[in-house]
Amino acid sequence: MTAAERDVAGYLDELNISYKFEYPVFVKDERGRPRLWTSDFYLIDIKIYIEVYESESSDLEYKKKMYTENKIDIIFLQLF
Repeated sequence: MTAAERDVAGYLDELNISYKFEYPVFVKDERGRPRLWTSDFYLIDIKIYIEVYESESSDLEYKKKMYTENKIDIIFLQLF
């Protein structure tokens, strides 16, 4: 777990929000192939994923597009 992920986990714990760390999610890529990705957090009660970025990431826009196309609710946190 990275420092940023620890900070997010601590904040979720303070708010008493139930989550699973590195929870898998199935997506179909741009060619329709099934893929298993691991999000940083899954908020159990509200069914939302969280992905934490500590720096600029070249795959961020691609992931946003794939999650959107797969109709998966996700929050991207860029902490840098």
